[in-house]
Amino acid sequence: MFFRNFFLAPTLLVASVVVFFWLGRPSIEQTDHIDQAARRIGIMTPHGTYDPSTGPKSITYFVGKSTIQRPPQDPYFGVMANGIALSREVDVYKDDAWTPMTGNGSLTSSSVQPERFYASGVRLVGVLDKRGATTDINFGLSAPYLAKVPTKQTVYINKLPKTWPANYKQAGTYLYTGIPDAPKEGDVRIHFGLAPLGTYAALGGLQDGLLQPFSDPFIGQDAAVIQGGAATVVALIASSQDDLSTPQAIAYSLLFLCAIIGFYQWVRTPGGMLSRTPWYTLQA
Repeated sequence: MFFRNFFLAPTLLVASVVVFFWLGRPSIEQTDHIDQAARRIGIMTPHGTYDPSTGPKSITYFVGKSTIQRPPQDPYFGVMANGIALSREVDVYKDDAWTPMTGNGSLTSSSVQPERFYASGVRLVGVLDKRGATTDINFGLSAPYLAKVPTKQTVYINKLPKTWPANYKQAGTYLYTGIPDAPKEGDVRIHFGLAPLGTYAALGGLQDGLLQPFSDPFIGQDAAVIQGGAATVVALIASSQDDLSTPQAIAYSLLFLCAIIGFYQWVRTPGGMLSRTPWYTLQA
């Protein structure tokens, strides 16, 4: 019993660690692919010239401050906010819980669909320094880029527009069709998200003064990559890839559990690290 546990537990622990690193090989390969993709990208300076270390490439990295001509507006609710994109998020009360509605459709007499609205004349203007000084170099954002801009900032509605539908009531940052504190099956609540004005970093192909989708062996086909803030080239490429898959996450969790069990069995085995029984007094 002693020799079985004493040797089986460390074997289980070591095997778990080995398999863990074997499963981690795709992450190492992905890092290598990201580095290779980064070398295929030209870095555009705020002055409109390419960084000497990269030179001109078919894919361009550019950081700029967003400007617009007219802010986005939801024509049905009349909500307008100063930013690049405005999203209407819709939740339906179902099975005693609020459930986000997915899809993108038009309004009907009985329901409201989630939808996105965009500012007109969206452009990224080259930023010279941290104080926000800009240059004359700027690029417009095509529709695929606007569709990728995250609308995570909550829109606070301070004044009800005249076009407000009569069957909706405001409570905090939400609009409700029923009683906010006592929702019923089928009730709808709506809130709005915004992609604010500010600095954005993007990867794209340049055509007629617009950042257009591009194709890359690693990043993907017809890719449009944009992120808020002055994200680096590597960060933008990494953001375009899928996160850890569910099977991988389950495998890592099981391996971690096996490693814990193996270590516990090892230290608790008579003669082990936490045992008070010396190993030389034990018999097989």
